[in-house]
Order: sequence, then structure tokens, then C-alpha cells
Amino acid sequence: MTKIALITGANRGLGRQTALDIARRWGCHRHLPRQSRTGGSGGRRHPRPGRKAIALPLDMAQTASFPAFADSLGSALASVWGGPLSTT
Repeated sequence: MTKIALITGANRGLGRQTALDIARRWGCHRHLPRQSRTGGSGGRRHPRPGRKAIALPLDMAQTASFPAFADSLGSALASVWGGPLSTT
């Protein structure tokens, strides 16, 4: 089974530490921070060969954005990991 972690707030604080810890444990040496349109790091780093990581925008303060995020996540699971969440 493929391990997939969904971490919100991976730019700073506990989310960042969680992302770094998972990346280290699962073999990714970097993470992909993504800040909303308001600013932030926005840097892009790549996982080790054979590992996959993506960043998707999500504004947790705007609950109206959740359906669009879910659609983006579903598309990413299909294109990057080869199937919908139920079979990935």
C-alpha cells in the first residue's frame, strides 16, 4: 500500500515539523511548502528519486475553498499516484 500524508499548515510551526519528520521517515529529504496568496515562503524543494511530493493551495480560513481543494486532491491522487483515494 502507498503511504500518503496530507498535512495542512506545512509552512510553519507544528505542520512544518510534521512535514519534515514524515519526509525524513519516509525517505524524502525535503518538503514542498506552499503559502496562500497572502505571502510566505512559497519555496519548492524536491523529494528523493522514487518519492513523490506535491503542494496544493488551501486556505483553512475560507471553508468555501474546501470543495475545490478536494477536487484538486482527487485529481492529484489520480495523476500522481495512479488512482482515487479509495484505491491508493
